[in-house]
Amino acid sequence: MSTDKSYTKIPNEIIEAAIRSNLSTLEWTALMYVIRKTYGWGKESDTISVRKMAKDTGHDFRAMQRAVSKLEESKILLIQKGNAKINVMRVRSPDKWQKMTVTRPSTVRQPY
Repeated sequence: MSTDKSYTKIPNEIIEAAIRSNLSTLEWTALMYVIRKTYGWGKESDTISVRKMAKDTGHDFRAMQRAVSKLEESKILLIQKGNAKINVMRVRSPDKWQKMTVTRPSTVRQPY
């Protein structure tokens, strides 16, 4: 076990809302990234580049851009557009979140 004692304190209401949401893996990754960059540093919002988010998480930029847009459309993230493609992002209060719709195919079970 690491001796590093850093952690991110996340409000339970955000965790519970995220668990109940139909987030794709990439949307979940984007949300956790924003949470880490905000709550992880004791801030409500932070300046975040989607390009850096994609690089830091090892995901394709355009796919990450779509995931962030979906989180914004669903009112999970509040994004204030900045210059040079760097935005100020924050996680909205879960009572503002809209119901997410599943946009990926359902799991197909293979016979044994």
